[in-house]
Amino acid sequence: LTRRQALTYYNSNVYAIPQLKASVGQWRAKFFDQKGKQHKLNERGGGLFFRPANSPKLQADFYFWVDAPLKKALVAGSNAEEFWSYSQWAGSGYWGKYKHQNKPCAGHILIDPQSILEFIGLTPIPQDPPYPLYKIYPTTSIIEYIINENDTTVVNHEIIIDRYNNLPKEINTYTSDGQCIMHSELKDYKPLGQAMLPADILLSWPGEDSFIQLNLTRFRIDTKNRDRLFTRPQRITDIDDYQQIDKDCENE
Repeated sequence: LTRRQALTYYNSNVYAIPQLKASVGQWRAKFFDQKGKQHKLNERGGGLFFRPANSPKLQADFYFWVDAPLKKALVAGSNAEEFWSYSQWAGSGYWGKYKHQNKPCAGHILIDPQSILEFIGLTPIPQDPPYPLYKIYPTTSIIEYIINENDTTVVNHEIIIDRYNNLPKEINTYTSDGQCIMHSELKDYKPLGQAMLPADILLSWPGEDSFIQLNLTRFRIDTKNRDRLFTRPQRITDIDDYQQIDKDCENE
């Protein structure tokens, strides 16, 4: 594919994704809680619900969780205005508002729901100028988004496309000095409607020495009302530390 065809094919697949639900089969993870304690889990169970955004300017509805014995090990949720993430296993949770994202007063969370969607190929990518670089190799092609810092051009985001199916197989984001801060590997694509969705997903944060690997099963089109899932919880069982990461922005 040419660069334009690769961008168009990628976004055509995203726009074809219907309202869906999927189950989580086997999953494993390593992460650190806010006290620096390491957690390693290898479990089964969980699910994912997704509703495409009604406009490119809005965020998608998203709810994802994985189970551990007696508790939810990890939950990430999002609607058009807010996002949240918590772990009953680690005893902590965070939430914020999209209108404050990227402000100096706003903090960041490791498990950002929209980043998850981006890194599993469920959000469209820019097609307008400045156009990304496009490199072709025997089995892959690479879409590279670059930035200019201190008169130097650096790659800050790349999507590695499998040339056999023209679907993303890896997605990476880098700091200005070339350190990878988020990485995904996507395999075993399954059809749903007119779209293809990855069933074998690895999300990792190399700088945090953390990862989660998922095996998704039972992809289904889902038209039920899921408003309760897509509404941020005010309180969470077993979590006293539930922080708004952009609280300082509210008074600006």
